[in-house]
Amino acid sequence: MSDKSSVLKKVKKIVSTEVGITGAELVSQCRKQEFVYARMIFTCICNKRFGITQKEIAEYLKLKQPMISLYLSNTVKDLQHNERFRRKYNACYDRLNKLEEFHDKIEARNRILSK
Repeated sequence: MSDKSSVLKKVKKIVSTEVGITGAELVSQCRKQEFVYARMIFTCICNKRFGITQKEIAEYLKLKQPMISLYLSNTVKDLQHNERFRRKYNACYDRLNKLEEFHDKIEARNRILSK
């Protein structure tokens, strides 16, 4: 996953699938707990794993940057103290790892075949 747009789309798809909501619900302004959890997980993965800035995430989610900052700080707390949130976060992270492993294997195979 190279460019930021494709990273955002892939992470949105993974998070929405694992949390059990649609992509449109993830980027909605709804304050239902599941949607907020999904946005928190999305924000944390995009920022911490892929280095996407808070400003870029805020633009993608149509939120203000301070909300992204709040999501990031709350994610740390919820990972420590909220088992339900931690399970959802770990499921998203595991799925992302599997996807990247799969892409790495395909790239390695293609390099071998192109020789």
